[in-house]
Amino acid sequence: GELNCEITEEGLLGYTPTYQADGPGPFNTDGGCNFDDVEGGAENTCHIVNVADFVDIEIEKVWVVEGSGGDLVDTSYQLTLYCDAIIEDGQDLCGGSQEGPFGNGDYQTCKVFNGDGSQLFIAEVQPEYPSSHCWVVERVDDSGVEVDNGCMGLTVSAGVGDACTIINTVFFEGIPTVNQYGKVLIILLVLGAGLLAYRRIV
Repeated sequence: GELNCEITEEGLLGYTPTYQADGPGPFNTDGGCNFDDVEGGAENTCHIVNVADFVDIEIEKVWVVEGSGGDLVDTSYQLTLYCDAIIEDGQDLCGGSQEGPFGNGDYQTCKVFNGDGSQLFIAEVQPEYPSSHCWVVERVDDSGVEVDNGCMGLTVSAGVGDACTIINTVFFEGIPTVNQYGKVLIILLVLGAGLLAYRRIV
């Protein structure tokens, strides 16, 4: 007799299956490979391709300002995410460093984030099998900023994203300010101390 057949794939974490039916009999690809009125002896093939779903990479940027004078800090910066995989809304060339922590400098796409102050950035990456690697390069506009980059060794795989933190620290010694009368008083005290020292030497 004639048979109706349907082929689907279930339960594959982190992947979405796509179907391409091929063969001499009638078929469609809506939700799987569906063959209708299959005659005995006829050859029908179902090609199933598993496409990895996009996963999130979370990049947290934290600023730590110690001491007075924090209002003088330029907290603007630029982050560039590189991955040896496809980044959603990414591009081929972003400028800056292309050499990653894995030594080969090989990447497929990159994405630039511009920010100011503490922020959280999220990028969507489509990992390859069995996994893909990403890293972040930072450019800060203030030369007095110390950078602790914890985003140089990110790994993503099917259904599994990654997260990291970049901490920027600025230290100030907090020199006190005085008005004009205070400045006069400090000058008189210094002169007085100098006169006392001079009299003792004489």
